[in-house]
Amino acid sequence: MKKFILLLLLIPLLSSASTLTQSLASQQMMRLAQPINVDEHHIIHIGIFYTKDLLNYLTHEQLTAHINRQINAANVVMENSNLKIRREISYIGEYPIDNKPNVAINNFLETVFNTEADQIRTIAQQFGFDYITILRPHSDDNYCGWAYYDSPYALMEVGGNCTSATLGAHEWGHNDGADHDIANSSDTPLTDYGRGYNCNGNGTIMSTNHNWYTRHDFYSSPNKQAGGETCGEENTANVVRMLNEFKDIPGHLGNRLEQPELLANVIINNNIAITIAEGEQAKIELMLVDSSGSEITLDRDASVELVSRSYSAFADSDFTSLVERIIFSVGESRKTIYINTIEDSISEPSEEFSISLRHGDIVAPSENSITITITENIGELSYQFAVASLSIQQGQSVMLEITRNGDLSEASEVRLNHQLGWLQIDNETLLFTEGQSTLSVNLSISPLTSNSTGNIYLSSLDDSKTYDTITINAVVPAKEKSSGGTFFHLLFLIFTIKFYSRLNHFVLVLKNIEYINNLKKNILSCYKKLNTQS
Repeated sequence: MKKFILLLLLIPLLSSASTLTQSLASQQMMRLAQPINVDEHHIIHIGIFYTKDLLNYLTHEQLTAHINRQINAANVVMENSNLKIRREISYIGEYPIDNKPNVAINNFLETVFNTEADQIRTIAQQFGFDYITILRPHSDDNYCGWAYYDSPYALMEVGGNCTSATLGAHEWGHNDGADHDIANSSDTPLTDYGRGYNCNGNGTIMSTNHNWYTRHDFYSSPNKQAGGETCGEENTANVVRMLNEFKDIPGHLGNRLEQPELLANVIINNNIAITIAEGEQAKIELMLVDSSGSEITLDRDASVELVSRSYSAFADSDFTSLVERIIFSVGESRKTIYINTIEDSISEPSEEFSISLRHGDIVAPSENSITITITENIGELSYQFAVASLSIQQGQSVMLEITRNGDLSEASEVRLNHQLGWLQIDNETLLFTEGQSTLSVNLSISPLTSNSTGNIYLSSLDDSKTYDTITINAVVPAKEKSSGGTFFHLLFLIFTIKFYSRLNHFVLVLKNIEYINNLKKNILSCYKKLNTQS
């Protein structure tokens, strides 16, 4: 605790730096960091504290995904910089001080030194993490991040223009002691060469030239190049050199607090897969074991966090999301946790989510997770339309097929429920006999003046459960249009015939009495049709 008391007394002396929103406007797609041998790497442990209002914008799963994205990008940067240093999240929890959206980012970061925030330092001691990072919703229009140089504390804003995957790599670089590029220096770095650098039209991670919307995903070094240009200078811009030199020095880069001794392992003492019916509870048992897998107890409290993750089943829709710190009291070796699934009235296929462990204090969580499959109530019947939509032309009828699944050993009934006055169904209550899996029903459309659309719901007889929905499109055929003319066209035709009848070359035609009679009949018929259409 003395180290933190000293920091409190030296607040006015702390160097800090900011990250402008403009320079982080793009959202990089970052590859996954490679697995490492932890014995061959220096690990910087980080604790994340979020203001509770952040959960008004993100679910717990989305928050975890955001943090994982930042830590992954930070480790890719370490890889690309050829550094045997990695960053690791040791704890995620709520910040004890409420967010103040109208307070500037640098002023809000200063709350880490308030008495109300003392518990974050207690937690840091318990879990052994040096760096303390605060997350809050994007509140400061000018900045996305703020951090103290060569110090544990940083603040990163989430959302808005703050979408960069490497924001964490940048702010934690300040905690390491690095500064921006020399042209945009914020303060004195840990060493003269602990600065970012600009090369090939972009900056390295610590650079903040405000005209650039992307960064090279590595720290400055004269051994790094981009587009044929060197991305650092040995004695003026070489963050890689600075990190290598200080990674083993006490009081820097994750060397402030000792890692707690791990006294046991925690495992999920279930099969790797559990299947339960919708609405039922999944029973999860956690157990403390030693390195050989034997069950043990401890002489002090120990804790680990149990978390859920959505797959085809969605948190708080299909199951109650879980982020819970489980405490093994002195002498306890097992803990039982129940996870609720949520029953709804929609018939759907089986869905899955997982449960896993993370962030133990004096216990190491197992890396294995279990998959929980939610099925429809076992043996319960379900019904389904054969198609999702259907078009019916007025004057025609179509057959609609309904299928039944589940236990078909008994007869059952289902209802076609709708509020469509123009739809006619020959039987809205369907009876499936014993063993029957399909039925068809006849649909037709009443007279309409225009096309219409509506839904039919496949429901239980008491309407308490909806199994499926189909969209019905009623199509009214377009009226045929006549290609004939008006009465004036007929007069013109008669006039033309009379005129040409006076010509000599037309006399021969008029001698054919039968032809003349037929012509008269055709003219009269055409006249009648035109009168009818008029």
